[in-house]
Amino acid sequence: MAAILIPVVLVVIALVAGALTAKRFMAREQARASKLDRGARTTVRYQVPHGQDPAAVLARLHQAGYEAVVDPGVANTGELLIAGREGHRLDREELRGILGGVTQLNMEGDQLPAAPPIRFADE
Repeated sequence: MAAILIPVVLVVIALVAGALTAKRFMAREQARASKLDRGARTTVRYQVPHGQDPAAVLARLHQAGYEAVVDPGVANTGELLIAGREGHRLDREELRGILGGVTQLNMEGDQLPAAPPIRFADE
């Protein structure tokens, strides 16, 4: 009986720990998104093309100095909330150039078949 009980208890502990970690991560992402959304900087929303991993786009935006998060308010849609650089006005054309240069489909380096036009949610 104890041989079965110990693994079951360990699995329950692992599941609880995983749930707490996920909850903490989501709370941190929601706080970042909320901060970006209400901050003094201009923000735009960008829908990542279907099938493209938002992580590849986020990585490129962070390299370019932009702060961006996957909007937790619209989970699993791949909508990004992008803020202008600190102290700078958001330049949509520069942002379009950066987003247009992201040709990776995922972090493994697979390429997009065709680059879709860059449009923001408010356009």
